[in-house]
Amino acid sequence: MKVSLFDLLLIYETEVKKNVRNKKKILDFEKHKMEYLVDIKNVLENNLYDGGKYNIFLVFEPKVRVIMAQGIYDKIINHYVTRFILIPKLEKYLNNRNCATRKGMGTSYAIKLLKNESINEILFNAADEIREKYLGNAVHLRGLIEFTNICKRNCVYCGLRRDNNNLKRYRLTENEIFDFAKKAVNYGYKTIVLQGGEDDYFTTERMVNIIKNIKSLGVALTLSLGEKSYEQYKSFKEAGADRYLIRIETTDKKLYEDMDPGMSFDERLTCLSNLGDLGYEVGSGSLIGLPGQTLESIAKDILFFKKINADMIGIGPFIPNEDTPLKDAQGGTLTLALKVMAITRLLLPDINIPATTAMESLAPNGR
Repeated sequence: MKVSLFDLLLIYETEVKKNVRNKKKILDFEKHKMEYLVDIKNVLENNLYDGGKYNIFLVFEPKVRVIMAQGIYDKIINHYVTRFILIPKLEKYLNNRNCATRKGMGTSYAIKLLKNESINEILFNAADEIREKYLGNAVHLRGLIEFTNICKRNCVYCGLRRDNNNLKRYRLTENEIFDFAKKAVNYGYKTIVLQGGEDDYFTTERMVNIIKNIKSLGVALTLSLGEKSYEQYKSFKEAGADRYLIRIETTDKKLYEDMDPGMSFDERLTCLSNLGDLGYEVGSGSLIGLPGQTLESIAKDILFFKKINADMIGIGPFIPNEDTPLKDAQGGTLTLALKVMAITRLLLPDINIPATTAMESLAPNGR
């Protein structure tokens, strides 16, 4: 095959050079740049490439992991082969919904779908067909126990927020929680969901005891308790918890930290990562229609769910609560929430997507 020296130079300057952090490697390559590029041209044209050595090293933040990095010479070859050989041959087989590294696809494609109102029924029907193909028509009911509405967080969209003095607070006892769980099992529920605000009364020791008691009933257990440490998540898992739900709400870091004062977007990501590492089935989700949220942000939320390989995704419209700072904000719409749900279903065909109560709040039979 014929290889263009100009194309190799362009790949080096626009794709490889800007992404190499080690500036000494760049300076060393620059000294003999054209010689290297001519050699690469010869290697490719004569099918002589046999792979280069990897630079293998450890990084310790945000967690310990092994990194394997190729040199600049090999990266140029990889980029060239991908752009001029692989992509042209594979293009017709690639899925536009999740090929996020292709221009105009991934996020851009998701934005087009979210904007286009003329395809709503087509989109909904396609998602419904995928749901039936992968999951059938069964509806799985969960026994939800909201055991505390006390929360130390102050999220500006949430009625449970710490500064809401109009809310009558409650906290179930361990015996009450277990009694509700037994009733749910007697009604035929196979999964119990324990959900509550971030209430520090429920220490690791208390939660481990509650988890063990509920698991003795022979049911699956999902927890939704907010942000905890790795060791706490580990203790809950060892006690028998099967799944954990912690919604990202939005992948827009600034918007997240504006909506959740005092909380860290990076810490939220760490929690999701820790849960996956510990072997939980992980659930996340987003609020649709938050003030300041863009369609691009929502599209990135959808791709984020794919990236973390989520097992459950809860999607619902933002509904202003009268006891929060966002009481006068415009809420999200049912249609946009349904579109996000539909695209998520197409991207992740076999995940569980709950019918949220927020849907029912906006329209009769919304769920």
